[in-house]
Amino acid sequence: MRSGTYFADRVYLESALQAAKSGDRSLVSLLGKREFGKRLIRWGARKEVAAWEGITWILDLVPDQPEEALRVLSNFYAVHAQELPDPLHASFSDAAALIRSCWIDVGATSEDALQVLHGLSDRDFEKLTAALWEKLGYDTEVTPPQRDGGWDVTATQTALGHRITVIIECKKWTAKKVGVEIVDRLAGVMNMERKSHGVLVTTSEFTAGARRKERGEPRIELIDGLTFVDMMNDKFGPRWTSRIEYLIQRK
Repeated sequence: MRSGTYFADRVYLESALQAAKSGDRSLVSLLGKREFGKRLIRWGARKEVAAWEGITWILDLVPDQPEEALRVLSNFYAVHAQELPDPLHASFSDAAALIRSCWIDVGATSEDALQVLHGLSDRDFEKLTAALWEKLGYDTEVTPPQRDGGWDVTATQTALGHRITVIIECKKWTAKKVGVEIVDRLAGVMNMERKSHGVLVTTSEFTAGARRKERGEPRIELIDGLTFVDMMNDKFGPRWTSRIEYLIQRK
């Protein structure tokens, strides 16, 4: 993405100014609170500034630090997704896929795929989980970030005369195993919220106590890291890791 001001940016600014003339200054106020908006306003005043500060400089990171380049792309998109012109949204996932395929050697084993999952943020792992359940035939929603005590993804499947709602808790852990206390907490949330189906997903493993709890609680399903990878392979193909940013952006 190069420095510049796009047609959609101009339309956005003109709409904000037109609304302000009619007495509604909410859009102008919103623009003034964000760095992008401030640059756009300055551009509108014909000052020498572009609305978008390009990120082509990340090409200097790619040869030696491709993982850092991916983090830059992810953070830039997270901050600016709301204002990005529509044609540019897909370009970020395309760029990430290109970096992964050309500069990051992701093997074909399940352990290699697990390492990719471990490199995600907690929020991106939640979005990837939602994308998987969507592929399984559910309508999914990632819940707002919150402290422990709720769940991360709501998945709903509706058929004639039948509706299933699944609440999914995600734990992006590495070496530490998920214990029975986490399973108990999910069961408690299900009881309190009157939910009949719950899933606990982790990039790690479960303790023996957690597995015993699962066998005695048919409403809850535990999915460990390797099982999650198998499900991704089955629904998205064995090279899903090269398209992981695209799958995350969809949610």
